Amino acid sequence: MLDLGIVLTLASPYTVALIIPLVLWTLLKNEYRVYLTPYNFGLVGLFIWASISGVINHSWISLFASGIFIVYLCVNIYFQNRFNDTPTIETFLRKLHKYALIPAAFGIGEKFVSLFIDITWISRFFWSPTYVPDRAAYRIYSTFGNPNVAGDWFALLALISIYFLEHSPYKKKAFYAFAMGLFITALLFTGSKGSIMGLIIGLLVYAVFSKKKKTKWVIGVTIIAIVAATFVLPEIHRASNYRNALWLKSLKLYKDNALFGVGLLGIYEHTGEIHSHNIWISLLGMLGVAGFGLYLGMKLYLYNGLLKIKAMGCKLLPLLAAVQALVVGHGTVDFTILTPQGGLMFIAASGLISGLILPMEHYKSFPLKIPPMPAYKDLRIPQEIYQQTISTDPSK
Repeated sequence: MLDLGIVLTLASPYTVALIIPLVLWTLLKNEYRVYLTPYNFGLVGLFIWASISGVINHSWISLFASGIFIVYLCVNIYFQNRFNDTPTIETFLRKLHKYALIPAAFGIGEKFVSLFIDITWISRFFWSPTYVPDRAAYRIYSTFGNPNVAGDWFALLALISIYFLEHSPYKKKAFYAFAMGLFITALLFTGSKGSIMGLIIGLLVYAVFSKKKKTKWVIGVTIIAIVAATFVLPEIHRASNYRNALWLKSLKLYKDNALFGVGLLGIYEHTGEIHSHNIWISLLGMLGVAGFGLYLGMKLYLYNGLLKIKAMGCKLLPLLAAVQALVVGHGTVDFTILTPQGGLMFIAASGLISGLILPMEHYKSFPLKIPPMPAYKDLRIPQEIYQQTISTDPSK
């Protein structure tokens, strides 16, 4: 199931939908437990509030979209039950790293083809209504439906490469160094300035928590190389698309709908943009102050989780902290966690933190299982019911 889930996530934003029945089947088959953690309560709260917001704003598409929080809840429950120690998490990360080499290579190939053939039609295949690609400075999509989402994934995989480069035997270090170069190259070809900024912030956070000087040197050289590339590559060295006007419009929507917001897809209905290109402003506009508060509570839980992981002396701390920094860094100019693949990346990263600290917590839980069907012998057959009706009804 794990391998198939990774493949479906990486394959396209459309195949992500197939993960829903896969996760549900796994949860029920294994009778995984639902832990009443603040993070799970936060996801349930976001679902309820997003549903109410959709109804109040008469936006049925926003009401339907609120179901994504239940999907995220199921994914988080899976991660909490499945990944609660370092070896198991490392196995998952190796699988993800291995399979992700394919979309990275595909993206680099996509960039090469774009030099000779006009393939800007890919934006229509992935439904990018608010972004029209430029052939002269083509930004790759790979299999991720959006250059910014692709950038987040390649940044994440570069951080995972750093982790294995730091902790793997000497013979395997060359492979992980090559993989890191491949992922960073693919990231640069996405032209996502937000993802690049998020990766740099994530690398700095990784360097702060890492105890190895060689790792810090590798990170320093990597950051210098990335910054140098931003002055050369046309995908990145282009005029910035400032978000000020959109942020002001979204804050105006929040001001007029401070409690409930305008719904998950309400910003698109009012501005023509799917979101506000900022996590916090987007959530304020979509779900109001209550939805924003639920999100902050979930982030606070993750921050406390990182403190507990640090107290454990877990070697995964630099990576997990760096991924959260990546999300926050890119989140200042984008809202990629609203997309299927971007959202799964965020929930999976959060689920790893939840799973690691679960043995240290004492939250109540209950199993997820299908109620047993009654045995046939325990059922009253129709003839017995009929005879009882005859005996008790004088008119028959």
